[in-house]
Amino acid sequence: MAKFVIAGRGDCPYYAKAELLADYLQKNLPDFRIHKITQHPDVWEEWLKDTCEKNKWKHKNSPIIWRELLDRGGKGMLLGGYNEFLEHAQLYYGVTSSMTTELMMVIAQENLAAHMERELEEESLKDLINPLQVWIASASAPACCNLIPLLTTGEVFGMETEISITLFDNKQSEEWLQSLVSETEYLVSPAVRSVSICTKVEEAFRHAQVVIILDDSTDYEVHTLEDCLRSRVPLCRLYGYLIEKNADDSVRVIVGGKTFVNLKTALLMRYAPKIAHNIIAVAMGVEGEAKAALARKLKTTPSCIKDVIIWGNISGNNYIDLRKARVYRYESAIWGPHNYSRPVLSLIFDSEWLKKEFVETLKKLTETGKQFGGILAAHSIATTLKYWYHGSPPGEIVSLGVMSEGQFGIPEGIVFSMPVKFENGTWVVLTDLKDVEISEQIMTTITTDLIQEKLVALGDVMNFQPYQSENKDSMNSDPVPDEEKDLATSDDVDLIDSSLIWSVLLHQSFWEARESSLPVQQLSQALQELFQRAGVEKPGLIRSRASELTLSLLTTVYDSAGTGFLKLVPVVAALIALSGDSPLTKYRALFQLYAKNSRGIYDPGTRMTRRMLRNLLTDLQLALSPAIKEEKFLSWVQSEPPILLWLPTCYRLSATEMVTHPVRCSVCRTFPITGLRYRCLKCLNFDICQVCFLSGLYSKSHQQSHRVIEHYTQMSTKESTKLLFRTLRNNLLQGRWKRKETMGRRWLLAQANVKDRPNHAPARLLKKQLNRYKDKLQALCISQEEKSGKFETKIQELTTNQDSLEVKLQQMGQDLQTLSFPS
Repeated sequence: MAKFVIAGRGDCPYYAKAELLADYLQKNLPDFRIHKITQHPDVWEEWLKDTCEKNKWKHKNSPIIWRELLDRGGKGMLLGGYNEFLEHAQLYYGVTSSMTTELMMVIAQENLAAHMERELEEESLKDLINPLQVWIASASAPACCNLIPLLTTGEVFGMETEISITLFDNKQSEEWLQSLVSETEYLVSPAVRSVSICTKVEEAFRHAQVVIILDDSTDYEVHTLEDCLRSRVPLCRLYGYLIEKNADDSVRVIVGGKTFVNLKTALLMRYAPKIAHNIIAVAMGVEGEAKAALARKLKTTPSCIKDVIIWGNISGNNYIDLRKARVYRYESAIWGPHNYSRPVLSLIFDSEWLKKEFVETLKKLTETGKQFGGILAAHSIATTLKYWYHGSPPGEIVSLGVMSEGQFGIPEGIVFSMPVKFENGTWVVLTDLKDVEISEQIMTTITTDLIQEKLVALGDVMNFQPYQSENKDSMNSDPVPDEEKDLATSDDVDLIDSSLIWSVLLHQSFWEARESSLPVQQLSQALQELFQRAGVEKPGLIRSRASELTLSLLTTVYDSAGTGFLKLVPVVAALIALSGDSPLTKYRALFQLYAKNSRGIYDPGTRMTRRMLRNLLTDLQLALSPAIKEEKFLSWVQSEPPILLWLPTCYRLSATEMVTHPVRCSVCRTFPITGLRYRCLKCLNFDICQVCFLSGLYSKSHQQSHRVIEHYTQMSTKESTKLLFRTLRNNLLQGRWKRKETMGRRWLLAQANVKDRPNHAPARLLKKQLNRYKDKLQALCISQEEKSGKFETKIQELTTNQDSLEVKLQQMGQDLQTLSFPS
């Protein structure tokens, strides 16, 4: 039986002619069989080259035809191209082809179209076979427990789409993730193919098609807003690098949560630029809070309110726009069909409620995040994903955080929440909306805070300074003026003595419970009593709202999470530090507060442990912003000149804070290395991160005496090759390297022996030599004394042993006499 394989380019006319001739032979000859291979024109040359190299053939044109020797067990024998196949058919079977060139071209185009249709069918079948890869980062967050059931229902990605969920978090959360996997499997959802966990960083987001970023859990304590902003950079940089490296090219990334959502989205876009167009921030949670507040006012259900627009920072300073908001199925004197709606602003006649209570309520919810729990975050993410895949309801406005391109007068380069619609698997900004212009004052307030968040996080600005608006009623304003909130410049706390604070806040009942948390209501009563007593002592100087403003400051500093409880000791420490006493009185009061004082009164015999001192410094760091004057700085530098040597190093550390090197630290195994990179010139392929280098850590193969080179930017291929040859030269030519190092040291010593030394240098040198000889003599004396002491001890031991031996000898003599002369 003869079997021929005919392979060719999809649009090749000669392949079409050979194919039809082979079909005719197979139809009319019982032992003639053919197998066809059609390749796309873009991949034909590469496929032909690989096939010829594999079988050791030489052929360059389409088609290629070979015979498989099935009856002999061989691999195959090359016949050739179209002409060789035509000669073979005419010689062995007496058959030829008379097809015209025009017909050959038509059939070639039909072959190409059929091949492309077949590829599309295979891709669609492949999509049905392979599940959608969904990754959830920071899966230990509370929102993950509520998100997984929504994803497994089939409503988000479609009832026919199977999904594979991977939960990604750190190693410490592995046990919790495993229990979450078990609970997900108990759902027995037909839409879930598999559920797994991942705790290895290098394997994160592999083949991911959907990535959901939840609020990350901070492993260490963050005391300032600036530190909190900067703490987001390393994780977002790592996520961006891994997503761009391991994920699918068409991956969709969605960022949700209640902390710095815009900033995290912007950082991910910065560190994953190839997929920046597919990274969005969820704003439907804030939109839902606004709809719920309006529904309570109108006595309707939140689902009846549509088209509420959220502008700006999703988890910060935003603007709730109700100009397009409408309410459906509202019970009033005017009724209409099912799709009939009325503007929300035409139904709320209480303008004071809109300007103050509505704004203050939403602002409080955004700042504290109390009611933005796991259910709301999960529902917002799932609904946004559903719209992204299947489109948003026709005519409905959806708020979404996307990268600004100058729409609506928004500055470019910041992630800004704005009105969009979802259609055809993507989102479109609704730039054609009318009457949605934002005032310059509101736009400046929102954009300034967003830009500052990004600059502080990247280290371009040291301190975050919120924009101070001159027009208090222009947007979400606070009824309390800003000048009253600034307790650092107010005189209320300055008029209070530390003794009064001690007597009011540290009486016996409070002192016994000082280690436990204090409710805000109880603290408010204590502050009212404090300022009332201060007002009696100094009438007319204490303002009426002093207790309220002081409580606001304390809750902002020590209860940023909004728990409603504060520790008593940090509160008292902050009030003492801000009081009007002298520094010595403040220090004494703070010492008594944190020392081991069991009576709550002044006790000169108390002691403070290191742990309590650390707590004191931490608590005061939250309440006070440390600053020094020029005189203090100059005296500090003059007293400690070696500190100036660290200034260049500190500058390099600051300049390379965002630089990443795609190598692994050979000591701590960190990948990638962030900041300064040190490479050993002695050890082959040995890299050290800045933490290990500055800490003095090293391995068995690498010693601290080895010379290293510092890199503050990513190395090019040329630089890496040059450094490799340099390391090999140092290892192969060790004698030359040692001589060169010795010559360098001699040159440094020669430079140190300058001629213009001070006149008192010989006297100083002589004094050092005398001190050295004195130290040696003292050491010799001490050594001799130790030796003489040892000799005396040895002599005493020998004397004692001699006495004991004599006693034993006498005893033995008596025993012998007793044995010799028995009675």
